Amino acid sequence: MSSPLLNLPNTDPTPTVVSRGILAVVGGVVLLSAASSGFLVVGSDLSVAPPTVESVESEFGEVGANESAIRTRVVVENPNERGLPVPATVGYDVYLNDVRAAEGSTSLGGLEAGRNEIRVRGTFDNTKVPAWWVSHVNRGERTELAIRPEVSVAGVYSESLPNRTTTVETDLLGPLAAEGSETVTAAGEDLLVVSNRSASWGEATAERTPVRFVVDLRNVHDRPVELDGTEYRITMNDVVVGEGTTDDGIRLEPGESGTFVVDASLDSARMQEWWVSHLRKGETTTLSVEVYGVVEDGGERERLPLSAFDTELRFETDLLGDGSTTVEPVAGEAEGSLAPPEVTGVSSEWGEATDEHTEVVTEVGVRNPGGSTYADLVELELREETTINGVVASEGSTTTELPSGNGTVTLVSRMDNDAVPRWWSRHLANGERSTVRTETSGTADAGVTALPLSFPDHERTVETDVLSNLNTDEPSAVTVAGQEAVTVERTTASWGSSTPERATVEMAVTVTNERSVPVTLRDVTYTVSLNEVRLADERELDRTVELPPGTTRTVEFTLYLDNSKTAAWWPTHVRNGERSELRTDARGTVEVYGMSNRVDLDFLGTNATVETDLLAEE
Repeated sequence: MSSPLLNLPNTDPTPTVVSRGILAVVGGVVLLSAASSGFLVVGSDLSVAPPTVESVESEFGEVGANESAIRTRVVVENPNERGLPVPATVGYDVYLNDVRAAEGSTSLGGLEAGRNEIRVRGTFDNTKVPAWWVSHVNRGERTELAIRPEVSVAGVYSESLPNRTTTVETDLLGPLAAEGSETVTAAGEDLLVVSNRSASWGEATAERTPVRFVVDLRNVHDRPVELDGTEYRITMNDVVVGEGTTDDGIRLEPGESGTFVVDASLDSARMQEWWVSHLRKGETTTLSVEVYGVVEDGGERERLPLSAFDTELRFETDLLGDGSTTVEPVAGEAEGSLAPPEVTGVSSEWGEATDEHTEVVTEVGVRNPGGSTYADLVELELREETTINGVVASEGSTTTELPSGNGTVTLVSRMDNDAVPRWWSRHLANGERSTVRTETSGTADAGVTALPLSFPDHERTVETDVLSNLNTDEPSAVTVAGQEAVTVERTTASWGSSTPERATVEMAVTVTNERSVPVTLRDVTYTVSLNEVRLADERELDRTVELPPGTTRTVEFTLYLDNSKTAAWWPTHVRNGERSELRTDARGTVEVYGMSNRVDLDFLGTNATVETDLLAEE
C-alpha cells in the first residue's frame, strides 16, 4: 500500500505571503514618506518618483523547539537622484484561522538612491501549530491565512494597512481513499482481499484529533480470519503523532465479506514537534501510517504483522519559495510478515510399551525464519497417524509454541495393542510384508487464522521370514530309543489363511520308512511362542501318519496359531528393541516294533530370531 496520507496544499504558504505583505508595506512606507508634509520637503517644485520593489526572497533560518526564524530580503529600487532619508518601522503579524502564528519587523533609516536591500527578520511561533492544526481540521481542512501589516514613520505616524488574506485548503486523508483492491498474505497464503479504503476526521480538540479508517475485507482463506482489535501507529519524521490500540475487531468465515472500521486518534500537541522536525529536515517529512491487527493470546493482546492500512511516503514543501509540494511513496516492503515455519525433518521411535498400549514418539524439526519475532504468538498444532497395512496403529496430537530459530517439537501418540492382531494378520496374509505409513500434519495458529504446515510423508515396507527354518531340504531323523525310525527328507511351510483371530501354517513333510516294519506317528502336539508368549500351546495335530515298510510319503497338515495373542506379544517385542525369539516345539507318539514311545519331533521344531524396524526412515 503506497498511497500518501498527507497532501500539503499548493497555495501560497504563510511565510511567502508574509514577505509579500512586507513588500506592500515597504512600498507604502516610501510612498507615505514622499507624500506626508513635514517629513520630506525637497522643494515645492520638485517632484519625487515612487520607489519600486524589484524582488522578495524569504527562507527559514534557525529552527528552535518553540520558535523558528524567518529571514526576508526585499530589493527596492529608488529611481530618484537623491536618497530619501525618512526613518520608518515596518511590522506584520500572521494569523492562521485567527491563531497568531508569526510576527516580524524592521527599522529603516531611509532609502539610498538606486538599489536598496532591506532585510526583515520575523519569528514563527511553533507553539501555535497545535491550535492552528485543530482549527484547520475542524474547518474541513481549510485555513484563512491573514497578514496584518503596520507601518510607523519617525515615531509620529502609525497606520495598519489592509490585511492580505489567502485561503489554504488541504486534503490530508484523501490519498488514503482507494477503490481498487489488493490481497493481504501471510506465510505465502492469501488471507484477505482489501478494498474501498477511506479515512475521515472527527471533531479535533486540543488533546486529540480523531481519525476513522474504513476498509472492506473479504476472507479468501479456507479457515476463519479473526481480529480482536487493532494497534495503530502514525509517525512523521520519526515523531509519533498517533499511536494506540482499539477494540475494533472483526471475524470473517471463509468467503465472507465485511466492513472493518478502526477509530484511531492523533495527539494534537505532538504536531508542534513534527513541525520542528519538518523545518530541520529542509521541509521534508517521511510519513508512516500503520494499522495492524491485534489478537488475544493467553489473556494478553498481541500485535500481528498484518495490516489493512500500511503507508509510507515522503513529502517536501517549499513554503517560502514558490509554495510547491511534492509527494512520492517510499519503496520497500511493509514491516513484518508471517513467514511459515519450515519443517526440517520428522523421525519416530517407540516409547513406553505397556500391556495395553505402546507409545510412538515423533520428533519434528522446525525452523522459524522469523527468529524470536512473533514466536510466542504462533502456536503449532501437530497431529500424527501411523498405519500398518491400512490399520490405524497409532495417532495423537499436541499443541505447543513455535520455537525461536531452529528447534524440535516432540509429539507422543499412542498405539492400542489391540490393533496388533489386525495389522499382523494382514502382514502374514501378504507374505510377511507390511506397508507402514506415517502421516504428520499440522497448522501454525497465527492468531488471525491457521496456516497449514507442509510435512513429508513416510512410507516404508517391512518384511519378516518367520517360517524360514521350517523350509529345508536337509534330511533329519525321528529316533525311538536311540534308533532311527523314519527319515524326514524335506519340509516346506507357508502361511495359509490369516485373520485377527487365527493364522494357519500349511506344512508338507516328506518322510521315508526304511524299516521292514510299519511305523505310525500319532498324537502330535505342538507349541509356538514368541518371546514366551504362546500362540499355540500344546495344540494337538488332528492327523495320524502311517508309513508302510520301505515307503516314502509326503504328508500335508495344518498348524493353527492364535493371532489374538499377538497383542500380548507386541509390547515384549518393542521392549526388546523390536526383536523376538521364535520357538516351535513338537512331540508325538511313534509306534514301531510293537513299541510306543513319546518323542521330540525336531522337524517341526525351530529356534529363530524375528526382527523388525517399523519406524525406520527410508
